[in-house]
Amino acid sequence: MQPDLVVSALPVASLVPYAENARTHSPSQVAQIAASITEFGFVNPVLVDAEGVLIAGHGRVMAAKQLGLATVPVLRLGHLSPAQARALRLADNQIGMNSGWDETLLAAEIGRIRDEAVVDLDVPGFSGMELDRLLAAADADLGDDADDAPPPPVVPVTRTGDLQQQTETTMTDRQASTARNQENSLAAFLAKKAEFDALLAELAQASGDHFGADPEATLWGEAAWLSDATVKLKDIADQHFRPGDYDVCPTRRPRGRRPRRPRSTTASPPKAPRPRP
Repeated sequence: MQPDLVVSALPVASLVPYAENARTHSPSQVAQIAASITEFGFVNPVLVDAEGVLIAGHGRVMAAKQLGLATVPVLRLGHLSPAQARALRLADNQIGMNSGWDETLLAAEIGRIRDEAVVDLDVPGFSGMELDRLLAAADADLGDDADDAPPPPVVPVTRTGDLQQQTETTMTDRQASTARNQENSLAAFLAKKAEFDALLAELAQASGDHFGADPEATLWGEAAWLSDATVKLKDIADQHFRPGDYDVCPTRRPRGRRPRRPRSTTASPPKAPRPRP
């Protein structure tokens, strides 16, 4: 029988990280967790075994240390065997990753968070490219709703010019909506580009600090993270950039378009007349 579980506040210094923890946490992800704790509070207790060794919540503890928290809420699972605790460490992370998103509902929720302007859009943890895609989808859905025709009146009454006036009004609304969407997209792009450039600078700094140092002084935890980050950055580069796309030259062409083959200036030889039967 499962015992009653009690959440208690324990000093952060008393929590022991699991030495064989397979889950990695990059500095940027720890910063996201810290931002979430700052916005919502420490609402998800960490899990420890009977000896106080962490089962789940390594990232949250790292964020708590970054924020300077003295204590955090802890749930002690003393009833688990060592084998069960080992399996739960993996299940707590992997099972959540096996879920998915309803893209339509997700885009609508992201749009509402943006429109309410209470919580920063970075707090939920989506990347800049994901936010741009979801916000574009949310704005497209709102645009479709705005163009829906109103219900007809009980007693229909029409006058000459009504259809033309309604069409002109609809076109004006669409143009205004398109302009707003373009402005919002540009602002979101510039903000996320600055964030992206800052992350690249952080990666370059981390690479210089750790991989350029003496091997004996290298922090191998950071080295493993940088190796993982390198793979992800290469995937991004392979998907979105190609050599020569952004070369600075007078004849630079837009990405994705092939140069047209120049027309020949040499006159074609006349065709021989077809023999008559």
